[in-house]
Amino acid sequence: MSELQTSVKPQRMLLICFDNIGDLVFTSGLLQELEHRYPNLRFDVLVKDYTKQIARLLPRVDRVYAVDPFWDKSPGRGRGGWRNFWQIVRQVPGREYVAALIPNHCYRSAFLALVLRVPMRVGFAWKKNRFFLTHALPALRRDRPVVAQIAALGSFFELDPTVETYRLAVPADLPTLEKQLPPKAVLLHAFAGNPRRCAPLSLWVQFAKALQEASYQVIWFGASHELDQVRAVVGDQFDSNCFLDAYGGADFPVAAQLMTQACAFVGHDSGPLHVAGGLEVPVLGLYLPSEPERTGPQGRGPAVVIYEAHRDNLTLETWLRSWHELEGQIVGRL
Repeated sequence: MSELQTSVKPQRMLLICFDNIGDLVFTSGLLQELEHRYPNLRFDVLVKDYTKQIARLLPRVDRVYAVDPFWDKSPGRGRGGWRNFWQIVRQVPGREYVAALIPNHCYRSAFLALVLRVPMRVGFAWKKNRFFLTHALPALRRDRPVVAQIAALGSFFELDPTVETYRLAVPADLPTLEKQLPPKAVLLHAFAGNPRRCAPLSLWVQFAKALQEASYQVIWFGASHELDQVRAVVGDQFDSNCFLDAYGGADFPVAAQLMTQACAFVGHDSGPLHVAGGLEVPVLGLYLPSEPERTGPQGRGPAVVIYEAHRDNLTLETWLRSWHELEGQIVGRL
């Protein structure tokens, strides 16, 4: 693939990722490595509709094709329709791409790259998808950081990838923000795809009040339907300035600009936590439980993880102790 490096005409790769937000963030390490090795290279992405705004934060992405797949649900949505799915997919110019990247075990994505006639289809061999890939690594492991495993796909493109971090970037063409976060703002996201792994909102409220008593400005962050649940619990204990209903909307890249102003982000193992980490915001992650060995915070900023085998095991004392650990690493942002 060395011809990519010297080509005057930009060439393209297609990233197919019908996963959720965090999984899309995990691919950014691979895209960065390819970008650095081949400066003329550009990427198009084919993703779920609800992740399309996150795709704008990935490096060197030109075109985003977004559609809900007919075989999988997105958070808060049902499955997509097969007719609409194929209408969108037909717009993807498969023959323009030198390769398709499939950063997961989804055989449908690998098959789709074959249907689109992408000549080189790179992914992980697991069950059915091995039949549709031209280049494959062994299946992803659950006991190793996922960013480094995905970045290893770069070995098929004359890379010796050692990247272990994800990294996102706010688009440079966004207008200057009129709204700014207050000093010592801490973003709190109390939700995840699996609610059984979420700390009770009552405990979140106790943690938020402890931060306020320590002179931090608490900002509840999330989609409107999530924050409505917080409002129903807290009533008038927090004023309207303590809520940022921006996650998941069409203006999310603007919200990402605001995220970069926070001194820290606290959330469960979910998409928003990894977006914050990708923007180099210090993060405190709650894994109640989850797989910190595989999907722990992998950004370039400070990170602390709380792991409990069950969400009921989390106590406010443990939470505050971990917060103080992170606090000691973020003095320069306060």
